[in-house]
Amino acid sequence: MIRDLYFGVAIVLTVVTATFVAYRLKATWSRTRAAWTLLAALAVGGSMSLAWPTINRALVEAQKREDDATWARVRGEIVARYPDIGELMALSPPIEEMFKLSLVPIAEKYDTAADQSQLLAGASRASKQAYIQYIFPVVVHGDDAALNAWGAAQLRLLQAVRAISVEACGAYAMSGVNRYSPDAGVDAALRDAASALVAAYKTSDAKQFGPPAADATRALFDKALSGAKPPFSDADRAALGALPQASHEAQCDLTVRLLQAIAGLDAADSARLYRVMMQTMATPR
Repeated sequence: MIRDLYFGVAIVLTVVTATFVAYRLKATWSRTRAAWTLLAALAVGGSMSLAWPTINRALVEAQKREDDATWARVRGEIVARYPDIGELMALSPPIEEMFKLSLVPIAEKYDTAADQSQLLAGASRASKQAYIQYIFPVVVHGDDAALNAWGAAQLRLLQAVRAISVEACGAYAMSGVNRYSPDAGVDAALRDAASALVAAYKTSDAKQFGPPAADATRALFDKALSGAKPPFSDADRAALGALPQASHEAQCDLTVRLLQAIAGLDAADSARLYRVMMQTMATPR
């Protein structure tokens, strides 16, 4: 932003000097006038070129100060709404850098004090990428209590989005991008999920906790689907396998029912399936 401004100033100075000299020499011989005009313009342009490395260094530093000031404000707004996101950023500097790179341009483009929707949507996108790259690979090894708290929060979050609309619920179930804040129910569930992730991050131990093997995963899913109330029929199971192509209503209904079925398992088994979910969500799609 600042660099673009000053580069524009350099161009303007070159053109203005050329115009000024042309005006002062308008009574002289035309070829001499043209030559001096060109030389004067090149002199200013050349001076700017020679000085540009120094100017550019100063502009980079100025831009960084501006970005840092913007980020300090935006970070405060995000942490005030989701305190545990701040703790995750403190636990992993790359997470904070990802949020900063995503949110500073939004804050500089939009009036986020008047309307936070763009900022919150950007925060959701940044969260999704941070989870994929930095958070899920760690928290998948968190303890059972943290994993179950996270799973319970996912169910409450989806139910809160469903209260907004079935279409929103289906879209969220497929994308994982929150476009519905500020909303009391959605924000409360997000805070609970973030708190559970902090706990999982802190208790992460790859030697003690991890996702089950493929055969065990299939057996656990079958146990959850069979024990659901009502149990998943063969048609329901087939629909789960084709969920991306289903209607928003079916996407919402089946995902809510699946999370409820997993929550109905004993704590050890449900935590193992939530680990599988995290592992799947950590794979970029």
